[in-house]
Order: sequence, then C-alpha cells, then structure tokens
Amino acid sequence: MHRDLLNFYSSYFQSALGGSCKESEENLIILPEDDPDVFELFVHWLYAQRFRQTDVTGLKTSRNMARLYVFADMRGVLGLKDVVITGFVQHLKKGTLPVKHSLLREIPYIYANTAEKSLLRKLVVDYIAYDTAQEIKLGDFKEYLTAEFLLEVTLKMKESPKLLHAPYKINTCTYHEHETGPPCDA
Repeated sequence: MHRDLLNFYSSYFQSALGGSCKESEENLIILPEDDPDVFELFVHWLYAQRFRQTDVTGLKTSRNMARLYVFADMRGVLGLKDVVITGFVQHLKKGTLPVKHSLLREIPYIYANTAEKSLLRKLVVDYIAYDTAQEIKLGDFKEYLTAEFLLEVTLKMKESPKLLHAPYKINTCTYHEHETGPPCDA
C-alpha cells in the first residue's frame, strides 16, 4: 500500500508513519482489532475514492457501513467518513423494511463505538425519529435499542413533533465533516 496515500488521507497513519516511531522505521502497522473485510473496503476507497456497488447493497450494508465509519473515525479518515455517510443516506432513502431492520440492528454497535457528537449517531437518530413519526414500530427491535439512543430519539421528536421531511433527504452534507472548503453538493 502506498505510504503517501495513507499519510494524505489519514491523520492516524500520518502520525504512525511519520517521525521516528517503530511503525515508521519498520514501515509496518499491525491492526489486529480491525476487521479484514472493513480494511479491504478502506483500501478500495483509498485507491478509488468511492464504493463498489456490491459493497453498499444487500442486508449487510448497514453492518459494513457502520464498521467502516467507525474505522474511518478511529483512523482519522474524514473523507471516508463523508463517503460512508453519503452511502448510508442513499441506503436509507431506499426505505425498504430490510434496510430499516438492518439499521436498527446496528444501533448498539454505533453507540458503543462512536462519540456522543458523532454525525453518524445524528443521522441514525434523525432517521428513526422521522420514521417513527411516520410508521416504524420500535418495540419490535427493543433488544437493539440502547437507553441513550431512545433518549436522543425522544428528544428529537419532542423538538420536532411533526417531522414532515426526513432531515437526511434535505441535505446530506449536514452529516459530513468537511476538513476545509465549501459544503458539498451531496
């Protein structure tokens, strides 16, 4: 893998491969806690700057995307986080029952592995608050719903009791973390 690409897109790899630390001297970073499938998606994105269509379809989409977002967050890859968010929004816009179910199953993972102010959390809360106001029955998924998540959804619904438009359908860029420059057109 090209060191310059890693350094350019990731603050984590830039720190680990820069300077005089062991990883830099050996030109080797071992990531035992990372899922090889997620790392493969990262490598693909690193070179292509987008997802393959097969990576964002099917029932495992929410699982893969949640894990890729967490990987990008942990490794300081803001551009990948934005691509994942855009992929999530495209996935959610499909609005099919399997999409909703796969997302709800990922709530414990998302809440256990992201910061309180995570834009992925914000997207999930906005989606579920809107969808609950429309049709979804959360009781069917109680084993996946954390207290923190339910509180955030409740507060969102109280703040906007008549969610007429899904926030994620209005402006995807709301959930992006741009390093610099103007907002995107997503």
